[in-house]
Amino acid sequence: VFDDRIDPAAVAQGVSHFLAVESCGQCEACKLDGTELSLLLAKLSASDASSDDINEIRRRQRTVSVGARCNLARQQEAVVGSLLTGFPTYVEGHHKAGVNAPLPPAPQTPLIAPIDDIVGGTVIVDSSQASKQLDWSYGDSDSGTVPAARFGNTPFVITEPTPHPHEKHWPAEIGIDRIHPLEEIDSVHDHIDETLHEIIHGDSSECTRCIDDLVHLVEVHMDVSARILYPTVRRHCGEHGDVLADRATACDDQVGAAVKGLGSLVDNHDALVARVQQISELLGSHIDLGHQMFDLLAPHLDQQEKKVLLDALTEADATSQVS
Repeated sequence: VFDDRIDPAAVAQGVSHFLAVESCGQCEACKLDGTELSLLLAKLSASDASSDDINEIRRRQRTVSVGARCNLARQQEAVVGSLLTGFPTYVEGHHKAGVNAPLPPAPQTPLIAPIDDIVGGTVIVDSSQASKQLDWSYGDSDSGTVPAARFGNTPFVITEPTPHPHEKHWPAEIGIDRIHPLEEIDSVHDHIDETLHEIIHGDSSECTRCIDDLVHLVEVHMDVSARILYPTVRRHCGEHGDVLADRATACDDQVGAAVKGLGSLVDNHDALVARVQQISELLGSHIDLGHQMFDLLAPHLDQQEKKVLLDALTEADATSQVS
C-alpha cells in the first residue's frame, strides 16, 4: 500500500519492471513492450525522459497487450495507463524537471515482489526478486533469451534450463544469412491452400473433416500472427508498420468469417466452390501483406534477429491455445 509520500511514476516503474520480469515471453509484445516500458518509466521517474520517450510510453502502453493470452500484459497496460491518465501532472512534472539542469534526485523505486511471510503484522517480501533477471535467472546479467525458450512449456518451477522441445536446429550448411523469418507462415499458407484444394476436389465424405482442419489452421495462424508478427512489425516499423498490421488484421477477420461459414455449404457444391474461391482470394491478399511486412521489417533486423523471429513464430505455432 502506498500513500501520497511516494512518487506515482516510481510505483508504476516498480510494477512495470516486476511484470516485465515475470512475463514468460510466449507473447512477444508482452515481454518486449513490457521491458521497454519498464526502462522508459525508469527514465521518467529519474526526470530524464524526453518528449519522444513519453510518446513512446503512450504507444507501448497501447500495444503491450496485443495478442495476449493471459492477464499479465493487460496488468502492464492498466498500470501504465493509470499513471498516464490518473497522474498526468506527475508525468508532466518529471518531464519539465528534466529540461532544467541539474536533474533532481531520482525517487527510490519500490521493490514489487511476492510476499514471503507476514510476521507481527509486517509483510516480508521475497528479496531475491531484486536480482531476478528477464530470463528468470538470478545474477548480474541474463542470457537475452525469454523464459519460454529457456524452460519450455511448463507451469512448474525448473531450477535448471532444459532443451526447448520446439526449438529449431538449423543445419550448418543452410547458413544463417539464408533464414527467412516468414518461412513458418509461408508453410502454413501452403497447408491452407492444400486443404482448400482437398475440400473441392477430394473425397466428398472427407469434406467436413477438411473444413474442420481448415478452420483450425486459420485460427492458429491468426493467433500466431496477432501475438508475434504484427507486434514485431508495429514495434520496428512505426506508422507504416501500423497501417500494414491493421490491414492484415482486417484481412484475417474476413478470412476467419468466410472459413467459419463453410460447414453450412457442404451440401451446396456451387456455393462451396464460390466460398473457397473467396477464401483463396483473401488468402492471396493476406500473403501479399505478409511479404510487404517482411520487406518493411527486413532492414530493421540483423540475421540473428531474423532467426529469433522465425523461432518465435515456430514456438507460438507449437504452443497456440487455439483448440
